[in-house]
Amino acid sequence: MYVRSGKCLLPLTLSFALSVFGATFEGFLPTETTPTVPNDDPALMVSKIWEFDFEDNPTMIKFVPGTGQVITIHKTGRIRLYESIDVDVDEYIELMDMRPEVFSFGDHGLMSLEFHPKWLEGEFKAFVMYTGETKDVTTL
Repeated sequence: MYVRSGKCLLPLTLSFALSVFGATFEGFLPTETTPTVPNDDPALMVSKIWEFDFEDNPTMIKFVPGTGQVITIHKTGRIRLYESIDVDVDEYIELMDMRPEVFSFGDHGLMSLEFHPKWLEGEFKAFVMYTGETKDVTTL
């Protein structure tokens, strides 16, 4: 795949800070499950950035090397590009829709994406790992 330079359903929350085990958590109400991070570093902060729809099933978030862009990988077979981590969850470009190719039942699906080790040197390739039928490799 050549990459060119897209809410799990939780209640809407107000952003506030809550300190637990020396970590700061923003965006989690006391009635929600607050992440537990056993760490003594007061500079560590866990923050809710985006809420995806339940059907989106995000499995991974990656920063595009050398840019502020963000890619999200979704179990059902979608790959989305965001201009930055600061944009709204609905402000994305859909880079790839592999849903017809991906078996996303149970623990199967589109699981990961990794950039070529020489991405910053101009080797603009990315690799995806997913469950599906055996087929010829295609460059998109």
